[in-house]
Amino acid sequence: MTHERTLVLRGLSLRLLKTYLVKLGAVEVGAGRFEHARWAVELTARKVSVLHSVLDEVELRFEGADQAVAQAIVQLRKKTLRGGG
Repeated sequence: MTHERTLVLRGLSLRLLKTYLVKLGAVEVGAGRFEHARWAVELTARKVSVLHSVLDEVELRFEGADQAVAQAIVQLRKKTLRGGG
């Protein structure tokens, strides 16, 4: 059964997220679409204003088996954690 989950990330560039997805084993198959053997994801990037700043915001729409999607999101979140300084 195919499930969909959406993740919205701010402050990370589209280029960087694409690199992370490739490191997770996904292949870009079209503009903003990546496929993995167990899941797929579509990226939509935009700029958003937050207070007096403009940030990159990327929406990631995952689809695939529930367990596979959940695992991909956990792995991606680990890659997006960054220490300050």
